[in-house]
Amino acid sequence: MAKLFAGMLLQLRQESGVSQRDAAAALGISQSLLSHYEKGSREPRLDFLIRAASYYHVTTDFLLGCSPERTRSDRQPDVLSEKNRVLVETMRFILTHLEADDDPVFSEAAVRYISLAMYKICRYLCLAVPATAEHFAADAQCFSEYADAAMKREEITMKRWSLRRGMSAPSLSNLWNSDLSEPMYHAAVNMLHRCEGLMRDCIPLA
Repeated sequence: MAKLFAGMLLQLRQESGVSQRDAAAALGISQSLLSHYEKGSREPRLDFLIRAASYYHVTTDFLLGCSPERTRSDRQPDVLSEKNRVLVETMRFILTHLEADDDPVFSEAAVRYISLAMYKICRYLCLAVPATAEHFAADAQCFSEYADAAMKREEITMKRWSLRRGMSAPSLSNLWNSDLSEPMYHAAVNMLHRCEGLMRDCIPLA
């Protein structure tokens, strides 16, 4: 499947007449990373797959070589609320910049941290459906504590990386530049402000 994806990614870019440099910029990654993807020497994460499918106006199944159909005729209407849309755009903003950084230490820790947070949410939802317990190895009484411990480990990794690098990585230098990533930039800022409001309800901030 990796070879099918690499070939399809290259084919779609060539069909569109876009240079590798321009495609990489539009997809929020370095040209060298896109080259690796198109050669099949590296496998992308899910967020890149989704961005690439959107950029080339095809389905992810087509991009992976799983379906001959380029587009879906049965798309569901977008029913996300505004708050959820902000969350989705913020995730896209963060993951886009993480994908662009050639140093995987922070990005991999961040993805694991986010995945664990999503796992906790899913497990809490599943508590309402006892029959789903058979799908999980972690006990329902203590999965949250296990996830918290794993999240703390990833948080320490991210904090150490940030302090060591001083956030001086070139690919992250424009992270908070409002001229880039519209409307994702504003969505990210709005979500951060809202989270600080939630924090004030618990712990007074200086």
